[in-house]
Amino acid sequence: RIKVNWTADDYQSDVVQGKLPDVRVPKQVKEERFCQVSYQELSVSFCIVPCPDEPARLKVTSPQSTLRLGETLAGHIKLEFVDQYDNITKKFTPTCTENITVEAEGLDKSKINFTWQESSSSVLVTGLQFRSGSLGPREIIFSYDGFTERVIIKLTEGVPSQLQLVSGPEQPLQLINGHGIPTPFVVQLCDNWGNPSPDQRVVVEIRSSPPTIKVSASVMSQPVDAEGKASFSVNSVTGQRGYYQLDFKGSFNRKPIPGPSVSFTVIPDPNKPVRLQVDYVHSAKFLAGHTFPVFAVTVVSDEGSPIVTFNPAKLSMLLWEGVSSKPTHPTTELKCNKPMANEKKDSFYFRDKLIPEHVGKYTIQFSLCVDKKEVLLSSQITINVVAGLPVKLGPLVQPTTPVVSNSSDISSRILVKDMTLVIKDSFGNPAGQELSGKVVVSIGCPDGESSRCLPLFEDKTSSFQINLEEGRAHISRLVIMENSPGENGSRYNLIFKPKGLNLPTSLLPFELLFHFYNDAENQRRMSELSRKRDELKNSIEKYDAMCSTFCELRKGLTIQLQDIAEKETTLRVEMSKRNLDISHPLPSSDIDKLIRDKTIEAETIERVPRRKFSVTNKFGGPDVLGMVGHLALILDDDAARVISWHLVGDMDCIITRTTETAQRIYRDTRGVQQVMALDSILVPPGKRPLPHIRNGCALFSPVGNPVYAKDLLIYSGDPQSCDLVFKNFLGFTILMDDLTSATNYRKALVENRINCPTILTREGDRVSARGKFGGAQNKAPPIVKLRVFGAPLPQHYHTLKEQLDLLEKYKSIRLKMEQVEKAHDECIMEEISPKRLQERQKVEEMKKEFEEIERQLTSVRLGKRGPENPGEPSGIQTKRPRQKSRDLLPDF
Repeated sequence: RIKVNWTADDYQSDVVQGKLPDVRVPKQVKEERFCQVSYQELSVSFCIVPCPDEPARLKVTSPQSTLRLGETLAGHIKLEFVDQYDNITKKFTPTCTENITVEAEGLDKSKINFTWQESSSSVLVTGLQFRSGSLGPREIIFSYDGFTERVIIKLTEGVPSQLQLVSGPEQPLQLINGHGIPTPFVVQLCDNWGNPSPDQRVVVEIRSSPPTIKVSASVMSQPVDAEGKASFSVNSVTGQRGYYQLDFKGSFNRKPIPGPSVSFTVIPDPNKPVRLQVDYVHSAKFLAGHTFPVFAVTVVSDEGSPIVTFNPAKLSMLLWEGVSSKPTHPTTELKCNKPMANEKKDSFYFRDKLIPEHVGKYTIQFSLCVDKKEVLLSSQITINVVAGLPVKLGPLVQPTTPVVSNSSDISSRILVKDMTLVIKDSFGNPAGQELSGKVVVSIGCPDGESSRCLPLFEDKTSSFQINLEEGRAHISRLVIMENSPGENGSRYNLIFKPKGLNLPTSLLPFELLFHFYNDAENQRRMSELSRKRDELKNSIEKYDAMCSTFCELRKGLTIQLQDIAEKETTLRVEMSKRNLDISHPLPSSDIDKLIRDKTIEAETIERVPRRKFSVTNKFGGPDVLGMVGHLALILDDDAARVISWHLVGDMDCIITRTTETAQRIYRDTRGVQQVMALDSILVPPGKRPLPHIRNGCALFSPVGNPVYAKDLLIYSGDPQSCDLVFKNFLGFTILMDDLTSATNYRKALVENRINCPTILTREGDRVSARGKFGGAQNKAPPIVKLRVFGAPLPQHYHTLKEQLDLLEKYKSIRLKMEQVEKAHDECIMEEISPKRLQERQKVEEMKKEFEEIERQLTSVRLGKRGPENPGEPSGIQTKRPRQKSRDLLPDF
């Protein structure tokens, strides 16, 4: 409520006419005003209700300022007509929705809906959606009845729906089995329209298809980064030859997101050993102590071809007793032999290796030391070592020397008890299990002793037979008769002779020496002496064998030292020719310092930037010579530039030795890789002088230093094959200094009626064999734009490598000498050690005791008879008690 006052002076004319002065109406229709007018005693009041003015513009209200591509705007956009003071007017009618239009880039109009709101006299717009267009601010234009209004909405990327490969290795992709991919794969998360999406909730993984291929990557799954990218580096791919795929898949809230697939071909690695193939005569019998058949071991590559580059010392033949999956102790390790003239050079041969002397099951396995970490093993070969030809009869267990007497006590007359005789080969293995016959048992005199009265067996027989079945005969008990004849103190042989075996040669009989006495007391004493003698003899033989082995070891070490010293002297002479003056033997530490210094110098030269052929060769094997650009080096930069340009279409060609290999590479690469086989090349043999030379004389004196381009190539390997390749590619192409000398040289040849081949110049020009030159097609581009032949390393580098090779050999010799010298010194110190001296002293005492026992036994055999009275002493001279022999036995 307001109270209005007017001054008479300002509004008197209006009052006279009965009008009140003007009252200002509010700008907003919501501001209704109550007015009261007072004049003297009179008063009147009224209300002013503002109403909207005429529509001035169209007002658009959006519920949100951003919208994802492909999504429908949540809520609704409100359209209203307002006057100049933003008061809503009621211009919209129920039929206005038919005439409203909306325009925007990429707008999907098919889903837009206009709804008239009677209560507010407005129009609601729903279903706003963009299906295409660029991201960022998007202008939406609404029009009706000549009125137009714009609203800006920021359009962002759509829902993540796909993965795209944005970078990776060059395709078609061909991988060598077991190798990785140096260039990483980078995938980008995108919406349905290809716009990058940075939604880091999406996880990307890499899979191989089919799953038989094994792919190892730095990570197999990871979320995208802040830019929506994920990078995968493949470290290795392992599988059989064939075609495969790498699939990149994404997931968001368990919903899969499709990604790209990269096809690749796996080819075998010709330089990777995968198995050892062992060839031998499978029908061969393994006779104990004989020689193994020749084992030919082939190192088979992943490609299936043999690898011959391994050092033979890296290959071993392992042999152990029994059947087990792993070598048992002890394991015999044998090394291979040099191939003979009639043997293939692609295998390693194990020849003249001795079969173990004892029968039984054995396991053979071949091993290849690929590097410090990897050892390649062959399949195990189980062999059955069988006995050789039967040569003798012998006991399963060697019995002690029997001592018997002709007393009435049967226990004193037992010669043998529970002894089994078997037919044996020369190494003592049971043989002849299929043989049956008889064993004739008799008693005889030892060799060199005259025949005399022989003891008799029970039943007063001098011999008898026992059955021999399946190569063996068992004797439960064998005794002499009571009061058997025989000379007191004499030695006799118990002879077991096989009979009736139908063998081409007779078997050696088994003879068992025994002592015979007339009385039991004598027998007891002599039995004890025989037992001691056998113990002493066994210990002395063991010590003598050990001493013999020890002497052989020391002798062998001495010979080794002499051989190594000769090799060292020879190598030092060779080193002095290579400017490595070593006047006196150096310790291995000083040699290591020399090697380090030379290695650092060589590595420094290697790191110096030099020209290289940039294309990677993914093919290898014994039947692949290599890629043309890798087969040769050129020293001069200008020559390398023009020759490489001349062969620009051939530089990445793969040269194979056989057409079959070329066809295989062609198939594996689906015809992408160009190939050429050596067996399909025919070029003129021999060398040819330059065209201006006839019969050894120059027809004219050319300028420009003409030379065959092929003669400037330095071959990296197999010069004969490389020469054939470049004869085919370059023919008799000539290289000269410049275009003027090249054209003058050609003119002079033509004047002499001589055909002129193509001429290249160090300045990059080409004069064709037809005489054409000039133009872009006959001018080499700058070297930086070409894939050119590499440059060789300087000669000093090769000198360093030769010196390093000699130093490594010298180090190996010095280490070997130090090891042998140490072993030789230890051998000598062991020989003069107190322990060894004590053992020798004990053995000398044992030998004296052995001689004394032998003397006592011999004295009886030489005819010393006991007294007639059996109760008297036997006549054997006893000695004072001595240290027991078992106390004298050294530890062997």
